Amino acid sequence: MMNRKMASSVFGTVSSINGDTLTVSGKGGFGTSTIKSLFTVDAKNAKVEKNNSTSSVSSITLGDTVMIQG
Repeated sequence: MMNRKMASSVFGTVSSINGDTLTVSGKGGFGTSTIKSLFTVDAKNAKVEKNNSTSSVSSITLGDTVMIQG
């Protein structure tokens, strides 16, 4: 049996942007254990893709739907 470490993830809507810090309103977890909440994400070293192209944190705008893994 493999011992795998699952990365946490958040899927939601960007509700605030302050420099490289995003606040996301959404759900964390998978399946029946999902919890609605606000998440603060330091995106300074993030790999960003928008519309299937490499992008940057500065291209993220309020109201964008994001998926964050880490």
